[in-house]
Amino acid sequence: MAYFGKHFGRHFGKHFGPGASDKQTIRPAVVAALRADARLASAISGRVYPMAVPLNRPMPSLAYQLLSDQPQHDLDGPDGTRRARFKFSVVGQPEHMESQVDIVEVIRDLFDGYSGVLEGIMIDEAMQIDGQDTGELDPTQGDTMLSVISVDYLFLYQG
Repeated sequence: MAYFGKHFGRHFGKHFGPGASDKQTIRPAVVAALRADARLASAISGRVYPMAVPLNRPMPSLAYQLLSDQPQHDLDGPDGTRRARFKFSVVGQPEHMESQVDIVEVIRDLFDGYSGVLEGIMIDEAMQIDGQDTGELDPTQGDTMLSVISVDYLFLYQG
């Protein structure tokens, strides 16, 4: 009974108790940071999209995906921290790849090694964990290629 009571109270309070539905998530905080950066605003004029860049949008553009957002655990269960992984993809024309590289550098400046409060979320650490250059066929232009530079970031935060 003691085990049930200890764990039930801990989990019930976190997930169903007062304030459970008020919990902020990291996605809006990261998106707000992207949209607020003057260097990104200058380079992509607010073209920040969830999941993928919509068809017929000016290039370069930025798409973000929240790939995972999981609670971390210790031996007693959830420890109050979370681990979120984001993918940021800069999409553009291959002949303008240099501007895409510049945008990725701005993302690195924003997030790589960051710790502190981001839109009310306490970030313990953010780090780049992967990156790749790829090409995709432009669905609006038939056989024209688009270049895509993607970087993945891990955010460890209080949540």
